Amino acid sequence: MKKVVIALIMLHIPLIAMAEEGFYISLGLGGDIFYGERMPSEDIIVHDGAYTRIANTNIVSTDLGGLFALEYNMGYNVMNYVSLELKLNFTGSDITKKGERRGGGFISGIAKYHPLNHWKKGYFIDPYIFLGGGYSMVGLNVEEPGFAEKQSKAIAGLFFETGLGSDFYIKRWFSLFLDLNFYFPSYSKFYYDWDKDVTHDMNNTPSTTVFSIILGSRFHFNIKE
Repeated sequence: MKKVVIALIMLHIPLIAMAEEGFYISLGLGGDIFYGERMPSEDIIVHDGAYTRIANTNIVSTDLGGLFALEYNMGYNVMNYVSLELKLNFTGSDITKKGERRGGGFISGIAKYHPLNHWKKGYFIDPYIFLGGGYSMVGLNVEEPGFAEKQSKAIAGLFFETGLGSDFYIKRWFSLFLDLNFYFPSYSKFYYDWDKDVTHDMNNTPSTTVFSIILGSRFHFNIKE
């Protein structure tokens, strides 16, 4: 009986399961965990009609904790060993609560390296490492002196990312994947009032690291026989 079960499993494991040259798309779910600090204290001049007042950037913190994440990827594998990919990571929490919602995202271009493919064999598991960078924006509601209700603010800037992951092939054209990402954003733009275009270019940026874990599915196209 055990031999029959093993034989059935072997029949369902693809004989060639590796990162093959071609286009792919994927969708994943998981979480982003923000480790950060308050924005450095810098003054912003705000004009309210005939009045001018001074606001400060340190009302915002990048230490947001854990947020839900939705990720979309599309890319192309070149010569089996390297993949070039566009990645969109959307993150947020309490999005239905006006005074508590917070969220944003990361858009990046990354390059993946698939080391096992140097042996040109079929594997059920296809691990990879990746590097990349892009642009991030995060919006949130914060308490501000002089206001009874929380106020909406946003921060944005460039980021560097790195990480590792693996595809787990079910078929040659379909795999499950697990990614572990580290984002290192430099939030250099402070949006004090989006509607009135009141912004501030930061002289200093807060130290921020975002750890992301994503589990999803990937579809592979244009696979060469």
